[in-house]
Amino acid sequence: MRLKTFRASTMTEALQEIKKEFGPEAVILSTLEGKNEVSVTAALEHKDDLNFNEVAVNEPLSFLNDFCRILEHHRVPTVIQERLVWSLSSSQEDTSDKNFEGMLKTIFRFKPIINSQGKFLPPARLALLGPSGAGKSVTIAKLASEYVMAGFEPFVITLDCLKAGAITQLEVYMKAIGLPLHPVENIKEFKKILNESPINTYILVDTPGINPFRRDEVQFLEEVVDCLNGEAVLTFPAGLDSWEISDYLGLYKGLGVKRVILTRADTTHRYGALVTALYEGQFSLAQVSAGPELGSRLDAGDSKLLAELLRKFQDSKAIPHFALEEMVKELRG
Repeated sequence: MRLKTFRASTMTEALQEIKKEFGPEAVILSTLEGKNEVSVTAALEHKDDLNFNEVAVNEPLSFLNDFCRILEHHRVPTVIQERLVWSLSSSQEDTSDKNFEGMLKTIFRFKPIINSQGKFLPPARLALLGPSGAGKSVTIAKLASEYVMAGFEPFVITLDCLKAGAITQLEVYMKAIGLPLHPVENIKEFKKILNESPINTYILVDTPGINPFRRDEVQFLEEVVDCLNGEAVLTFPAGLDSWEISDYLGLYKGLGVKRVILTRADTTHRYGALVTALYEGQFSLAQVSAGPELGSRLDAGDSKLLAELLRKFQDSKAIPHFALEEMVKELRG
């Protein structure tokens, strides 16, 4: 099956492009009308390839239509949209009775650090990695706050000593929680403070944002992860470009990352980068952070939360769309 999103100024232009490239056998999966642009996702089915009837027996196109509409809204790269649709259509599981949340559960992985019941899951040593401005320090403070409220006393270390005001910001948060902050400037000091840290204590490490194109900065993170003997968790803000995060997935996988924390979930309407990281990177969603305040707690990553995020600004009934049958009829001339 070929899957492609066509963008044009008008629906007529989009249909003409689809007809020109895919011919009369094209199937319209979704439409999305923006302010100055119309997006139409179309599929060209090959024989013995995609069988829509296997996906939803009673309403063959409705499920894929909604799914593609959501992926398109969140600007998920087309190549990943195609793989997701293919994955669902070729699944051996009976998907006809599953809701959207259930579908997400079959596709993506979820492994929260703190689950929805407030239970803290191992490991006890976590280092947050991610680009500059990802919200790592705030997330460290929120995690520390969760541990304190549960009766623990985490040991908080920051290696982000070069950025102006970084230590001050985290110190303010730690003071509010009632915990000391342990700033270190290099690997030697990091090893020393780890050796001096209490035994059987949760250790949280804030790392500086790095330039992924500088080998020395990547090597520094490699040494941090190696010394920690714990887990590195990728932290990045919602709204990041999907292709941008895709470029860095190999880097973070090489650093041993298996889970991600999404920050600033309240500041964007599109979560294409998150879908890309979860699917292409094969990462598990750990937590979601919305709001810079310590009082705005971390939500446990699960299929229910992801479904809420993806559907939050995507009410298919509210978005003007077009009658598929009429469109297909026009497409086929």
